[in-house]
Amino acid sequence: MASGSLRAGGKSPRTNSNELYDFVMAEGVGYPDLVRAWSETCGRAVDWLISSGVKVDESSPGRVWLDQSGEVSLAPVYKKMSAPALSANSKSVS
Repeated sequence: MASGSLRAGGKSPRTNSNELYDFVMAEGVGYPDLVRAWSETCGRAVDWLISSGVKVDESSPGRVWLDQSGEVSLAPVYKKMSAPALSANSKSVS
């Protein structure tokens, strides 16, 4: 769930996959295979969101923002529940 900026390790998800990988691995806490898979697919994930009807604003260089006027932004979960509330609800569903 995102409520604004779509970021990838502090960078744009459209950043070169090798640069994303190196950036995250420099922190020394990532699992190499998982970070590699993530870095190679996060840009495609944004493309998939767009193709699924999610509106984004990419007018600022290196930034991908959810367009707050899009239908996804107007969904009841987004408007009525915060991330902590969603997290609490997900724990009760087993």
